[in-house]
Amino acid sequence: MESGTTSQMIYWWHMPFFFILAGFFLKPIKLTQWKSFFAKKIKPDLIIYFMTGIIMILLFGLIHNQDLQYLIDTLPKLLIGGRTLNGYTSTFWFINVYLLSIITVTAIITFIKPRWLQLVIVTTAIILGSSYGQIPVQIQGYTMLPWNLDGLLLAAFYTYIGYLFFHTNWRWIQIQS
Repeated sequence: MESGTTSQMIYWWHMPFFFILAGFFLKPIKLTQWKSFFAKKIKPDLIIYFMTGIIMILLFGLIHNQDLQYLIDTLPKLLIGGRTLNGYTSTFWFINVYLLSIITVTAIITFIKPRWLQLVIVTTAIILGSSYGQIPVQIQGYTMLPWNLDGLLLAAFYTYIGYLFFHTNWRWIQIQS
């Protein structure tokens, strides 16, 4: 079955749209709020990431009759993330990039006040991230950076665009009387 134009459009935009939506919920924070930011926004997702990852790896090992060495080799991949995640955890790369992007964009909008400079930073990042195939760093036989740090260059742009759109056009969500 051949994919149609609608399917192709959805395929090309489903992940950027996810990161755009993530940006809707960001705001600059005070220096004293970073601990709370990590406790409320990052820690719960990290716990879910590791718990779900461990469960998925154990299920894969059980279903596919893997030995103890499989678990010893695979469980640390949750720490490295990125392309080392495979089998049932292959889609977990987006959680890595999501967490990195909300931390990065929150830092940008918090510490860099001129909006034009924020836009220059994320635009430079997406241009850089689009300009090469893969970072020539080998980790466990994979050409990648930990936690798909190179994917952050692309995702930060979309996350920032979501933040910018939502926070400059917030009136579109208000009910007009």
